[in-house]
Amino acid sequence: MGCQGRAGEVTGDYRYQYFIDEEGKWFCDGQPVQDRELAAFLSHCLVERDGDYVVACEGEVHPVTIADAPLVVRHVYRRVGSDGALQQVEIELVDGRREVLQAGSLEISSHHVLYCRATPQGLLTRFSRSAYYELMRHLEMVGEFERFYLVIDGRRYFIHPTREPSVGRREPKNA
Repeated sequence: MGCQGRAGEVTGDYRYQYFIDEEGKWFCDGQPVQDRELAAFLSHCLVERDGDYVVACEGEVHPVTIADAPLVVRHVYRRVGSDGALQQVEIELVDGRREVLQAGSLEISSHHVLYCRATPQGLLTRFSRSAYYELMRHLEMVGEFERFYLVIDGRRYFIHPTREPSVGRREPKNA
């Protein structure tokens, strides 16, 4: 299930050490995962357990260290009405999955990095710079404290400061 190599042999107790960088690129035991299908497969097997991220598949569990967020938005697809208003927003993750943006989950860090929750598991997801700018075209502001929001299908979604205390590099606790 894991990364390639080890002379084609993997003992049942070997634990691969995975790493996901800020751009959503996967590394296995320090080497980049070059095969896009394998990287997508690993991403689909990614779960959060007790605050740690792991690849869990076929009875195996391998720790994952993340540089920032475990998933990254590569593209934003906007459906805009004839009046220019957003009707729907879909996001495409670097692993190719595409889903409707959970706009109520939008958060921004003190470093102006935009996040949301994605996948049925609600995993923390970082917007790439280009996806961020694409979505921010529709940003609106209200009040003297500069509260920012998006209006999608007539509903206002405020962008909150990140609640996640440890957005940034996270090492597995039990590695």
